[in-house]
Amino acid sequence: MSSINIKSFFSFCRVRFVSQSIDSTNKTLNITVKPDRRYKPVCYKCKGVAKTVHAYKQRTIRDLNVFDARTYLRIVYRIIVCPRCGYTVEESSLLQPYGRVTKRLAAHIIDLCRYMTITDVAGHLDLDWRTVKKVHKQHLKESVKFQLYSPPQFQFYSPLFLV
Repeated sequence: MSSINIKSFFSFCRVRFVSQSIDSTNKTLNITVKPDRRYKPVCYKCKGVAKTVHAYKQRTIRDLNVFDARTYLRIVYRIIVCPRCGYTVEESSLLQPYGRVTKRLAAHIIDLCRYMTITDVAGHLDLDWRTVKKVHKQHLKESVKFQLYSPPQFQFYSPLFLV
């Protein structure tokens, strides 16, 4: 266990950092994150407060590198019972629902994809190219969704009126 506290690198709310470990041979940083029980869970779909927690599940996701160490977050998240939506995942400031990378790693991927190819970004961040493609594709869907396009205008000219 390292004596360095890495909380200052992460500014996420509604969660607490339980443990951290550094593997210097593999250059990996493993952090365990649990939901803070002081806050009631919030539904990610309707943003309503849920009173019932159905289950706790655990998932390992990838985060931005800390210096030269790959960072993995072991996240304990809650499956909640929303009064409007039913069984759903709790809203998280760390990641998108059912996501495999953090929001800030996804933002970094999107920034790099503006200047590099998907395979170059995957090689640079030591990720699978399918993960980079999925993040970039989701960003493109969200950016195009808000652009309103007018339907094409067709103009009909009758040969009778051209005389």
